[in-house]
Amino acid sequence: MLARDGLLRLIGPDGQVYLNEKVDSWSWANPDNFHRTLLIKIQKGENIGVLDERGHVVVPLQYRNLRWFVDGLLCLEDAARQQVIFNRQGREVVPKQTAEMYYAGRGLFMVVKNRELGKSGMVDSTGQTVLPFEYAECRIIQEDNAFTYSPFLMTRRLKQRLYAMHALDGRPLTEALYTDARWSSFAPGLLFVQLPDNTWQMLGDNGQLLHEDAFDQLDRSGRAVIGSKNNVGHAFFRLDGTRVTDFLYSSARGLTNDYQATEFARRLGLDSYLKLLGEASRTGKPQVFIDIEGRELILPKEK
Repeated sequence: MLARDGLLRLIGPDGQVYLNEKVDSWSWANPDNFHRTLLIKIQKGENIGVLDERGHVVVPLQYRNLRWFVDGLLCLEDAARQQVIFNRQGREVVPKQTAEMYYAGRGLFMVVKNRELGKSGMVDSTGQTVLPFEYAECRIIQEDNAFTYSPFLMTRRLKQRLYAMHALDGRPLTEALYTDARWSSFAPGLLFVQLPDNTWQMLGDNGQLLHEDAFDQLDRSGRAVIGSKNNVGHAFFRLDGTRVTDFLYSSARGLTNDYQATEFARRLGLDSYLKLLGEASRTGKPQVFIDIEGRELILPKEK
């Protein structure tokens, strides 16, 4: 690529000139990831458009603002503040409209037609409606680090404070029963949901309640899930939601250090650190390790 005195020239590795055009300015459409996306934003006067690496038009030169470019999808806005979403091949996947559009993750977009009237919904990258425009809030549940998207949606209707859970295709999984939800990529088929009394429940990937227990705390810890009940104790669960111990322990945690877990497994006579879930203690008793079957193992003293 060469740019001089307003002339933008794209030259291929074989020396072929793909584009030789006067522009007022140009930049990478996504400067944080230009080496992979290779889409170029050009501007002439007040109008902008987008080209690919061979100078082919992806977005025609008739928009005023490139709002965002995520996962190969571009959102542009025209002079009338109408927004439209294109894929990197130049096809409109969400038609032009005055609604506000946000990339929600997993190839889904939240479309806000009227926030005050509770008219938010979701569409997919083909432009098909996934969630109808009936919600005050709808979003994909993310991991705590905010970088990983779950396979679950949560929605809230206007004048309601409780959330319902949905699959990514919009299929409802639960009624509007919950105040919050958490998810971990280490246990992708589980969803932890909070009830109005601040207790937690464990749901499977189809929204089914896996245990009748209401937990005071429910967290993924290493390769285990730890559930606790006040005045009762902590219990261990596998990452698929299977409970392997009773609520016996005053403290419990999963093993997060694989090197350390390997050494513990060796000393306990196990053939793999993956057979250990974590360690726990009871008042007045020695610390124990818990294996995937829920058995208590005591670390022998080294000679």
